[in-house]
Amino acid sequence: MGKRQSTTRFKLLPYRPIAKRWRWPALLMIPAGVGFYYVTATEGRHTPQVALLALAPTVVGAVIFIYTILAARAHVSCHSNRIVVHTPFYPIAFSYQRLATIRSVEFRTLYPPENQKDARWRFYKDLWGRTVPTISLRGYPMALWWMKLWLHPFLFHPKETGLVLPVEEWMTMVRRIETLQTQWREGRR
Repeated sequence: MGKRQSTTRFKLLPYRPIAKRWRWPALLMIPAGVGFYYVTATEGRHTPQVALLALAPTVVGAVIFIYTILAARAHVSCHSNRIVVHTPFYPIAFSYQRLATIRSVEFRTLYPPENQKDARWRFYKDLWGRTVPTISLRGYPMALWWMKLWLHPFLFHPKETGLVLPVEEWMTMVRRIETLQTQWREGRR
């Protein structure tokens, strides 16, 4: 058996507000839907359509609650031959061969807060002053429309083919990626 290498994980910050703000309302929707179902059943108005309508808040609340748990776990992991962006539902791998350059910029220069809607600006207020690494790519590993379906919009570079990775320990992540990418290149020689 091969020796399993440990990977380093860095939590993605754009998913944190989603997980934090939606978790409790979603959790409260579950008993509210069950209560609504119970009230309609005891009053004799329990047709299949009413039952489906009464359970809808429970199902929606459960789906949102599961999403918030998965969103809290969204992260970037560094492996020996690739980095993987783990979104709530779909991980996307980027081989070191695709990575061109890594730079660090202030998040507000990529996504100016004054250009955002007021609700979005308040929702992501912790991101605007952060320094974030950007990775220029030689190409995306799959169709861009498919990636936009799974990745948060703030993870795409707005002006070039690349990634923006807002994480807590960005300098550690950049050093880790550069080290692993160098080892990967030397291993190919």
